[in-house]
Amino acid sequence: MLKLNKILIPIIIIIAFIFAGWISYISIVFPKYHLDQNEISEKNRYPIVVLTGGKGRIEKGLQLLQNGTGNLLFISGVHPNVNIKDEYFMEPEISRLNECCIFFGKKAKDTLGNLKEVDDWLSSNDFNEFFLVSSYYHLPRVKLLFEKNMSDRKIHLIPVGKFPDTSIPIINQFHLIRILITEYLKIIYLIIFGF
Repeated sequence: MLKLNKILIPIIIIIAFIFAGWISYISIVFPKYHLDQNEISEKNRYPIVVLTGGKGRIEKGLQLLQNGTGNLLFISGVHPNVNIKDEYFMEPEISRLNECCIFFGKKAKDTLGNLKEVDDWLSSNDFNEFFLVSSYYHLPRVKLLFEKNMSDRKIHLIPVGKFPDTSIPIINQFHLIRILITEYLKIIYLIIFGF
């Protein structure tokens, strides 16, 4: 038992240290890559790309489009059986934007699928610069994937939410920690095994 503790305790300490580093990165270092939305000028309007799969992402994309941050909105990864228009486009202002400026991608089932779907849409419309909206915990992995596979494009990252978010009830904090651990493991996988 003593021998097992000598092995187990250092492993737990190393894991805790690595996870603490990840949390520090998410909350302190990575936000420096986020776009300062106050610096957007009207001359620099690019399409907004939203990756579905997290709470508040579509709402953030619609808000940016309404505010004039971007001139078009592409929502990637919309489930074919979901009537997204009924859920988000009932307001007259948004309904008007839907007719001219909002596009949907319905083929992507995961982040790699989003990458292909977004790349195809950007290529077909000749866009080399865009705003990318996703959850703050998802953006580090998305940044790695998109920049590796779209090195010729300029990506402006716009997060949904922040860490730590004290408005989240304590019961949901455990769910959030699980998501952060999962995203961290996926990034480690990408770094070790490639893109």
